[in-house]
Amino acid sequence: PMNAIVTRVASFMYFRRMVSMTFAMIKPEAVAFPHVAMAIFRRISSGGLEVVGAKRIQLSANDAKELYGIHRDKFFYERLIRHVTSGPVIVMQLRSKNDDAIECWRRLMGPSKLLKSLKESERTSLRAQFAISDTRNLVHGADSTQRAVVEMRLFAPYPPLHLNNILAHSVQ
Repeated sequence: PMNAIVTRVASFMYFRRMVSMTFAMIKPEAVAFPHVAMAIFRRISSGGLEVVGAKRIQLSANDAKELYGIHRDKFFYERLIRHVTSGPVIVMQLRSKNDDAIECWRRLMGPSKLLKSLKESERTSLRAQFAISDTRNLVHGADSTQRAVVEMRLFAPYPPLHLNNILAHSVQ
Protein backbone atom coordinates (compact mmCIF):
# COMPACT_ATOMS: atom_id res chain seq x y z
CA PRO A 1 0.00 0.00 0.00
CA MET A 2 2.79 2.46 0.82
CA ASN A 3 4.50 1.79 -2.54
CA ALA A 4 1.21 2.48 -4.34
CA ILE A 5 0.90 5.83 -2.56
CA VAL A 6 4.48 6.77 -3.38
CA THR A 7 3.92 5.80 -7.03
CA ARG A 8 0.75 7.91 -7.21
CA VAL A 9 2.45 10.90 -5.63
CA ALA A 10 5.42 10.56 -8.00
CA SER A 11 3.07 10.31 -11.00
CA PHE A 12 1.14 13.35 -9.85
CA MET A 13 4.34 15.34 -9.34
CA TYR A 14 5.58 14.38 -12.83
CA PHE A 15 2.23 15.38 -14.37
CA ARG A 16 2.20 18.64 -12.42
CA ARG A 17 5.68 19.45 -13.72
CA MET A 18 4.52 18.82 -17.30
CA VAL A 19 1.34 20.88 -16.86
CA SER A 20 3.39 23.83 -15.65
CA MET A 21 5.47 23.91 -18.87
CA THR A 22 4.85 25.58 -22.19
CA PHE A 23 6.40 26.41 -25.55
CA ALA A 24 7.48 29.95 -26.38
CA MET A 25 9.14 31.54 -29.37
CA ILE A 26 10.81 34.91 -29.86
CA LYS A 27 10.19 36.05 -33.44
CA PRO A 28 12.77 37.45 -35.91
CA GLU A 29 12.01 41.14 -35.28
CA ALA A 30 13.02 40.71 -31.62
CA VAL A 31 15.95 38.34 -32.21
CA ALA A 32 17.45 40.92 -34.59
CA PHE A 33 17.80 43.32 -31.65
CA PRO A 34 19.62 41.70 -28.69
CA HIS A 35 18.45 44.42 -26.27
CA VAL A 36 14.82 43.54 -27.08
CA ALA A 37 15.52 39.80 -26.71
CA MET A 38 17.20 40.49 -23.34
CA ALA A 39 14.17 42.51 -22.22
CA ILE A 40 12.00 39.49 -23.07
CA PHE A 41 14.23 37.14 -21.07
CA ARG A 42 14.13 39.55 -18.11
CA ARG A 43 10.32 39.70 -18.26
CA ILE A 44 10.12 35.90 -18.43
CA SER A 45 12.17 35.65 -15.26
CA SER A 46 10.46 38.47 -13.36
CA GLY A 47 7.05 37.22 -14.53
CA GLY A 48 7.30 33.92 -12.67
CA LEU A 49 8.66 31.71 -15.44
CA GLU A 50 12.02 30.08 -15.99
CA VAL A 51 13.61 29.02 -19.26
CA VAL A 52 14.21 25.27 -19.04
CA GLY A 53 16.00 25.20 -22.38
CA ALA A 54 16.30 27.32 -25.51
CA LYS A 55 17.97 27.50 -28.87
CA ARG A 56 18.33 29.94 -31.74
CA ILE A 57 17.24 28.41 -35.04
CA GLN A 58 16.18 29.31 -38.55
CA LEU A 59 12.63 28.03 -39.03
CA SER A 60 12.02 26.10 -42.23
CA ALA A 61 8.81 26.78 -44.13
CA ASN A 62 7.63 23.27 -43.18
CA ASP A 63 8.25 23.85 -39.46
CA ALA A 64 6.50 27.22 -39.63
CA LYS A 65 3.51 25.67 -41.42
CA GLU A 66 3.30 22.94 -38.79
CA LEU A 67 3.56 25.47 -35.98
CA TYR A 68 0.91 27.77 -37.47
CA GLY A 69 -1.26 25.16 -39.23
CA ILE A 70 -4.24 26.24 -37.14
CA HIS A 71 -4.24 29.51 -39.14
CA ARG A 72 -3.99 27.86 -42.58
CA ASP A 73 -7.33 29.26 -43.83
CA LYS A 74 -6.86 32.77 -42.47
CA PHE A 75 -5.98 35.77 -44.63
CA PHE A 76 -2.71 36.45 -42.80
CA TYR A 77 -1.32 32.89 -42.96
CA GLU A 78 1.16 33.30 -45.86
CA ARG A 79 2.39 36.63 -44.48
CA LEU A 80 2.91 35.01 -41.05
CA ILE A 81 4.87 32.08 -42.55
CA ARG A 82 7.07 34.47 -44.57
CA HIS A 83 7.70 36.55 -41.49
CA VAL A 84 8.68 33.79 -39.04
CA THR A 85 11.03 32.28 -41.64
CA SER A 86 12.63 35.66 -42.49
CA GLY A 87 15.33 35.39 -39.82
CA PRO A 88 16.43 33.45 -36.76
CA VAL A 89 13.98 32.77 -33.93
CA ILE A 90 14.54 31.59 -30.38
CA VAL A 91 12.45 28.58 -29.35
CA MET A 92 12.10 27.84 -25.65
CA GLN A 93 10.60 25.54 -23.13
CA LEU A 94 9.28 27.54 -20.17
CA ARG A 95 8.35 26.29 -16.72
CA SER A 96 6.22 28.14 -14.22
CA LYS A 97 7.62 28.71 -10.77
CA ASN A 98 4.17 28.78 -9.14
CA ASP A 99 1.43 29.30 -11.74
CA ASP A 100 0.08 27.67 -14.90
CA ALA A 101 2.88 28.24 -17.42
CA ILE A 102 0.57 28.66 -20.42
CA GLU A 103 -1.60 31.28 -18.71
CA CYS A 104 1.42 33.05 -17.26
CA TRP A 105 3.22 33.28 -20.64
CA ARG A 106 0.06 34.41 -22.42
CA ARG A 107 -0.45 37.13 -19.80
CA LEU A 108 3.15 38.33 -20.26
CA MET A 109 2.81 38.29 -24.07
CA GLY A 110 -0.49 40.19 -24.17
CA PRO A 111 -3.05 40.05 -27.00
CA SER A 112 -1.79 39.16 -30.49
CA LYS A 113 -3.68 42.12 -31.97
CA LEU A 114 -1.58 45.23 -31.48
CA LEU A 115 -4.49 47.61 -30.85
CA LYS A 116 -5.91 45.30 -28.15
CA SER A 117 -2.51 45.19 -26.45
CA LEU A 118 -2.52 48.98 -26.15
CA LYS A 119 -5.60 49.02 -23.90
CA GLU A 120 -4.91 50.35 -20.42
CA SER A 121 -5.09 46.89 -18.83
CA GLU A 122 -2.61 45.40 -21.32
CA ARG A 123 -0.01 48.18 -21.60
CA THR A 124 2.61 46.33 -19.58
CA SER A 125 2.57 43.31 -21.90
CA LEU A 126 5.55 42.52 -24.12
CA ARG A 127 3.52 43.09 -27.26
CA ALA A 128 2.24 46.47 -26.09
CA GLN A 129 5.79 47.58 -25.41
CA PHE A 130 7.59 46.15 -28.45
CA ALA A 131 5.23 44.83 -31.17
CA ILE A 132 5.36 46.41 -34.61
CA SER A 133 2.15 44.96 -36.09
CA ASP A 134 -0.31 42.09 -35.64
CA THR A 135 2.07 39.77 -37.53
CA ARG A 136 5.33 41.19 -36.22
CA ASN A 137 4.13 40.92 -32.66
CA LEU A 138 7.38 39.81 -31.04
CA VAL A 139 6.55 36.44 -29.50
CA HIS A 140 4.50 33.27 -29.87
CA GLY A 141 3.10 30.96 -27.24
CA ALA A 142 0.99 27.84 -27.10
CA ASP A 143 -2.67 28.47 -26.27
CA SER A 144 -3.46 25.09 -24.68
CA THR A 145 -1.80 22.14 -23.01
CA GLN A 146 -2.28 20.05 -26.16
CA ARG A 147 -0.66 22.70 -28.37
CA ALA A 148 2.17 23.18 -25.87
CA VAL A 149 3.01 19.47 -26.08
CA VAL A 150 2.88 19.48 -29.90
CA GLU A 151 4.93 22.67 -30.20
CA MET A 152 7.55 21.58 -27.62
CA ARG A 153 8.04 18.29 -29.47
CA LEU A 154 8.36 20.05 -32.82
CA PHE A 155 11.63 21.73 -31.81
CA ALA A 156 13.03 19.33 -29.17
CA PRO A 157 15.59 18.97 -27.72
CA TYR A 158 16.14 22.24 -25.87
CA PRO A 159 19.70 22.75 -24.63
CA PRO A 160 20.20 24.60 -21.33
CA LEU A 161 19.97 28.36 -21.73
CA HIS A 162 23.25 30.19 -22.35
CA LEU A 163 22.35 33.75 -23.28
CA ASN A 164 25.71 34.51 -24.90
CA ASN A 165 25.18 31.63 -27.34
CA ILE A 166 21.48 32.37 -27.90
CA LEU A 167 22.03 36.05 -28.64
CA ALA A 168 25.12 35.48 -30.80
CA HIS A 169 24.66 35.69 -34.53
CA SER A 170 24.99 31.95 -35.16
CA VAL A 171 22.04 29.67 -35.82
CA GLN A 172 21.86 26.00 -34.83
